[in-house]
Amino acid sequence: KDEGLKIIVQTDLLVTDFLDVTLDLTNGTYKPYRKPNDTPLYIHKDSNHPPSIKENLVPMINNRLNSISSNETVFNDSKIIYQEALKKSGHNEHLHWKQSTSSPQPKRQGRRRAIIWFNPPFSESVTTKIGKEFFKLLEKHFPPRH
Repeated sequence: KDEGLKIIVQTDLLVTDFLDVTLDLTNGTYKPYRKPNDTPLYIHKDSNHPPSIKENLVPMINNRLNSISSNETVFNDSKIIYQEALKKSGHNEHLHWKQSTSSPQPKRQGRRRAIIWFNPPFSESVTTKIGKEFFKLLEKHFPPRH
């Protein structure tokens, strides 16, 4: 209350929004939710991002929309705004409905080793093989028997 924030609790709702999903208990459906006047904005296909990010942007959006759409009709009604945002960002791929065939993921056994990875910053303008140079420095300053 001191900060000017307040919590509102509502009960007995049949339709509610939670994060980016609208849950409808009257007919058991769920669909994507966006705040009014909120339009999605995505990275341009020619932007200076790693190729794997640019290649997987449309499939990631498509998978998310599929996972928060209860059926194909809901998906097709919701995909329009996302498709337009992708088009404005230079992506020509189309979003399409995929029937969910998810099965429970098997639980991983054992403890994972703590591994430190070197991930150099990405820039299309860099021509130096930063990873190779980094490993040369490691070999020079940290000999194998160190």
